[in-house]
Parts: sequence; structure tokens; C-alpha cells
Amino acid sequence: MSGLGYAAMFKIVFSPLFIGLVALVVGQAVLFRRWRHLTWLERGACLLLAVTTGTLLMASLPIVASLLMYSVESRYREPTPADLARANAVVVLDGGYVKGRDPSRDWLGGVTVGRVLCGVDGFRQSGAKWLVMSGGSGGGRSVELMRYLAIDRGVPPQQILLEPLSRNTFEHPLEVRKLAQVSEADTLAIVTDAFHVPRAMREFKRYFPKAIPVPCDVHALPSVGPRQFLPQIGALGRTTTTLHEYLGVVWYGVRHLGD
Repeated sequence: MSGLGYAAMFKIVFSPLFIGLVALVVGQAVLFRRWRHLTWLERGACLLLAVTTGTLLMASLPIVASLLMYSVESRYREPTPADLARANAVVVLDGGYVKGRDPSRDWLGGVTVGRVLCGVDGFRQSGAKWLVMSGGSGGGRSVELMRYLAIDRGVPPQQILLEPLSRNTFEHPLEVRKLAQVSEADTLAIVTDAFHVPRAMREFKRYFPKAIPVPCDVHALPSVGPRQFLPQIGALGRTTTTLHEYLGVVWYGVRHLGD
């Protein structure tokens, strides 16, 4: 193992998450040794704690997080040049921004930057007339910053439309369809993170049947190694994000029951 590999392992082993999980496992091992002396209520608490610890441990393993995220990301492929050529508009979904001490110091979060750059590339490859920035973070501040970045990347300002009212994935297509330059008969290229594409496409397809996905920031499956089986906070974040997407699909399905 290289020096860089040892440094990475050191960071993992001495992280608060790893140390906390080890402490939980050791503590439960001690309690289970005294199983016969515990009351039924105490045994139930021990079992609940064991299940919770096991769930947290599994959710924190990179191999588990990657497989879960792959189950979502693999549903849609990247569009072909022929697909993009059909697009009338490219719609980039807002991923949020970071508020600075004053408006001049506001900046886009990494997720949103990636989406804008991906959207600009797709817009250049397509025959689309419009590049739409959709999202209401900060009362529309985020889409303004997205517009500045797109202009900086060479997109003509007159071809950029802002949709600053939608607050979530459910509302993105509802607000986009209100734009005078967009019709439900148009082919929209929807740009968002690969893990978010399935939920976004389910919503846009309700109003724009010809919508096509443009997934960006695909998380490839990692090579199998020791570090993939050690709990890490980044993996826990990816697992949480994936579960959020699954729950979001279910919740939006419930909301549409009354349609």
C-alpha cells in the first residue's frame, strides 16, 4: 500500500463515524454477554440498538452506497447527438446555492455548477433555441447565478430563460410549462444529476411527453478493495441521497393520486 493509501486508511479509521460505530459494537457485545441478567425491556432495547447500529454500518459502507446509487443512475443513459438534436429547449434544474455575507459573494453549490456546465454542453450540441434555468432557491437568486455562469461559458444572454418559482422537483415542470416560450409539445432536455434523473423524468413526462434525460455527474461503481468495506461519512451521504430519491418517488406518487 502506498503512502497515499495509508493516509486514506488513517483518515477512515480515525473518523468520528468509524470510532463511534466501533464503540457501539463493543458496547453491545458487552451487553449481550450479560443477556441472561437483563429484563425483557432491556433485551428489547439491546436488540433495537443492534438493528440500528447494523443499519448505520451497512449504510456507511461505500460498496453498499455505490450499489444503491447505481440502481438509480443506471435507469437512464446519456442522450445521443440525435436525441439532443430534437430538443427545443434545455432545462437545467437548480441544485441550490450558498449565500454569502452580501449578494456579491453568493456562489453556486458544486451540484448546481456541475448541472449548469453539463447543460451548457448539451445546449451547444443540441438544436435548442432556449436554455432554461429552473428553480426558486433564494427567491430566484440561484437561477440568476446559473445564468451568469452560462453566459460566462459563452451562451448568448438572449437565449437564456429563468424560471425562479419552483421550489422542488414536483414543481419544476409545473412552472416551466408556464413560460411563454415553452409548449407541452416541445422536446425538453432535462439536465440534472444522474441519481435525480428518474424522479425528475417522472414529473416532466406528465406534462412534456417528449422530454429526454441528460444525466450528469454519474457515480461509477468503484473497484472492490478493503476501503469499500470500511464505514465512511461520504458513503453514508450517498446512501441517504439515494433513499431520499426512492422516498421522493413514492411521495410524489401519493400527491398525484388526486390528479
